[in-house]
Amino acid sequence: ASAASTSETNANAAKIAAAASAAESVASASGAVQSASDASQSANAAAVSAVLAYNWAQQDAGVEVAAGEDSAYQWAQKAAGAGYVVQVVNHHHPELATSVELFSFDDIIPTRNEGDFLMELKITPTHATGLLRIDVVANLSHSANGRDISIGLFDDTATNALACATSSPLSHDMTNIVITHWMTAGTTNEITFIVRGGANLSGTTTLNGVNGSRRHGGVMASGITITEYKV
Repeated sequence: ASAASTSETNANAAKIAAAASAAESVASASGAVQSASDASQSANAAAVSAVLAYNWAQQDAGVEVAAGEDSAYQWAQKAAGAGYVVQVVNHHHPELATSVELFSFDDIIPTRNEGDFLMELKITPTHATGLLRIDVVANLSHSANGRDISIGLFDDTATNALACATSSPLSHDMTNIVITHWMTAGTTNEITFIVRGGANLSGTTTLNGVNGSRRHGGVMASGITITEYKV
């Protein structure tokens, strides 16, 4: 009986030792997995930083960055876990334009018959649920004092403006008017975004110039940029 008891004790001790060894192995494996995960996350973060820095450097240098969903830029944004850019379209509009059409400055939403056409840009959204950011920059002046110069952003279906902005410069002073508008695309059909502008009282409104004359030799940075984000 004593020999059987000793054998059973030894067997139990062996089981305990085996279980302890297995627990150590599991802990070691878990630690290795965590280390690998941390290393992977660090590598992804480094890759994201590198790709974004590279693309930003290209953009700063005036090089167009690929906008397809499989581009490095999109991969980096996916890895970062953010809503990512699907496409970017841009229209630089340095041309001189003048208008004598009035654009009201009151508490009523402007309609598409106010002011005069300044510029437009088309985009075909990739996803109906995509988020569009429309950025507008317009460099304007007016021939008279006491004028409120406004611009309005319209699409090709709505009567009312999607967004507006106003500035009140002195006579012949340039003013930089900016609109940033966010909206859900709502379609995968082509959308045309139109910018109209003018002043609330009589006189001549000039885009990219003063008193009907161009400034900066055709590189005045008026324009529209539309960015589509997948959400």
